[in-house]
Amino acid sequence: MHPAQKDGAVVDPTEEQIIARLHQMIGDPKVQIKVLSTFRWNINDQVAESWQRGRVLCIGDSTHR
Repeated sequence: MHPAQKDGAVVDPTEEQIIARLHQMIGDPKVQIKVLSTFRWNINDQVAESWQRGRVLCIGDSTHR
Protein backbone atom coordinates (compact mmCIF):
# COMPACT_ATOMS: atom_id res chain seq x y z
CA MET A 1 0.00 0.00 0.00
CA HIS A 2 1.58 3.23 -1.09
CA PRO A 3 2.06 5.61 1.86
CA ALA A 4 1.37 8.84 -0.04
CA GLN A 5 -1.57 10.32 -1.89
CA LYS A 6 -1.61 12.89 -4.69
CA ASP A 7 -2.95 15.48 -2.25
CA GLY A 8 -0.04 14.85 0.14
CA ALA A 9 -2.15 13.11 2.78
CA VAL A 10 -0.41 10.28 4.63
CA VAL A 11 -2.10 6.88 4.54
CA ASP A 12 -1.85 4.79 7.70
CA PRO A 13 -3.83 1.61 6.92
CA THR A 14 -5.24 -0.60 9.65
CA GLU A 15 -4.26 -4.25 9.87
CA GLU A 16 -7.71 -5.15 8.51
CA GLN A 17 -7.16 -2.91 5.47
CA ILE A 18 -3.76 -4.48 4.85
CA ILE A 19 -5.20 -8.00 5.03
CA ALA A 20 -8.08 -7.03 2.73
CA ARG A 21 -5.61 -5.64 0.17
CA LEU A 22 -3.47 -8.80 0.36
CA HIS A 23 -6.55 -10.97 -0.19
CA GLN A 24 -7.41 -8.81 -3.21
CA MET A 25 -3.88 -9.17 -4.58
CA ILE A 26 -3.73 -12.97 -4.24
CA GLY A 27 -7.35 -13.44 -5.31
CA ASP A 28 -8.45 -15.72 -2.47
CA PRO A 29 -10.14 -14.30 0.64
CA LYS A 30 -10.02 -17.71 2.34
CA VAL A 31 -6.23 -17.70 2.76
CA GLN A 32 -5.32 -17.07 6.38
CA ILE A 33 -2.92 -14.14 6.78
CA LYS A 34 -1.09 -13.12 9.93
CA VAL A 35 0.56 -9.69 9.90
CA LEU A 36 3.81 -9.89 11.85
CA SER A 37 4.82 -6.25 11.49
CA THR A 38 4.35 -3.16 9.36
CA PHE A 39 6.39 -0.04 8.66
CA ARG A 40 6.12 3.10 6.62
CA TRP A 41 8.24 3.21 3.47
CA ASN A 42 9.23 6.54 1.93
CA ILE A 43 10.36 7.28 -1.60
CA ASN A 44 13.73 9.01 -1.56
CA ASP A 45 13.77 9.86 -5.28
CA GLN A 46 17.38 8.82 -5.80
CA VAL A 47 18.56 7.45 -9.14
CA ALA A 48 21.88 5.84 -10.03
CA GLU A 49 24.33 8.10 -11.88
CA SER A 50 25.18 5.27 -14.28
CA TRP A 51 23.44 2.08 -15.29
CA GLN A 52 26.35 0.18 -16.80
CA ARG A 53 30.06 -0.28 -16.27
CA GLY A 54 31.65 -2.66 -18.76
CA ARG A 55 29.61 -5.87 -18.84
CA VAL A 56 27.85 -5.14 -15.53
CA LEU A 57 24.32 -3.76 -15.73
CA CYS A 58 22.23 -2.45 -12.85
CA ILE A 59 18.48 -2.93 -13.07
CA GLY A 60 15.41 -2.60 -10.86
CA ASP A 61 15.71 -1.44 -7.28
CA SER A 62 19.52 -1.41 -7.51
CA THR A 63 19.29 1.67 -9.75
CA HIS A 64 16.64 3.72 -7.99
CA ARG A 65 14.93 4.13 -4.68
